[in-house]
Amino acid sequence: MAFSPPPSDDDCRAAVEASTNFPAHSEAARSIGVTVSQLKSRIRLFYERGLGGTKPVLPGYRISKTTAVTNEDGDIVREFIQQRPELGEAFEVPPGHAIKGVSALVDSGGRTIQQWIEDGEVPAVKLGSCWYIPAEWLFPILPPDHPDRREADRQP
Repeated sequence: MAFSPPPSDDDCRAAVEASTNFPAHSEAARSIGVTVSQLKSRIRLFYERGLGGTKPVLPGYRISKTTAVTNEDGDIVREFIQQRPELGEAFEVPPGHAIKGVSALVDSGGRTIQQWIEDGEVPAVKLGSCWYIPAEWLFPILPPDHPDRREADRQP
């Protein structure tokens, strides 16, 4: 399983422009042909990559936090920029492996904080000149009462 490549700087720039031109994220996302989640992700990446005006972002790093101190007139007096190492490459399942499941650490609102992808070797057995792979590795086994299960497959 391969994930789609991260959005380009131009994609992120377009997301920021759309969010400033429309009053709601849903309208902005629709205008550039992405979901609201993708729009928000691209806006976050825009600022992490330092495209929003902070300078300099070190090679191999991303902006993780910015803080500005202003005077009584609202002018920026001091600015603090926190940078962290750039995140890794997209995950790809190694050859001969299959994804067994995904575990997630979530906050009280159900938002994902961290995720683990569990994979393992596909349990194949060679019988004569053929390889046998258990069906549950090819097709998920649904519980008897699952709505996607066909009526003919259900047992009383």
